[in-house]
Amino acid sequence: MSTPYKPPLKRIYSIQLLLLLICSAALASQDWVVAYSTLCGGMIAISANAWFARQVFRYHGASMAPMITRSFYRGEAGKLVLVTVMFALTFALIKPISVAALFCSFVALILINAGMAARYTARRKK
Repeated sequence: MSTPYKPPLKRIYSIQLLLLLICSAALASQDWVVAYSTLCGGMIAISANAWFARQVFRYHGASMAPMITRSFYRGEAGKLVLVTVMFALTFALIKPISVAALFCSFVALILINAGMAARYTARRKK
């Protein structure tokens, strides 16, 4: 009997947060608005992905299949709501903002998350 696989979520999100902080700090010397816009976009992506991962990996085992399915849908719905609310709050509360930096960092962190997840999955299959 094997133990269910649970990716190293804390490690993945810690690395992403560290990369985001380094990038934002580097940008701060050039343009403060771009720096905090980058930080906001990245935090939206990390927060939403962490919520999703937390929901998805709550249950494991064949007997828990209905709960796993429900938690997957709950996680995806919650992620969509979180992203929508966080973007709305960002646009409403933070002025001035660099929309390009906000969305670029959001997309970059989503791609980094997907890449890291693929890397850990491939490493596990070896």
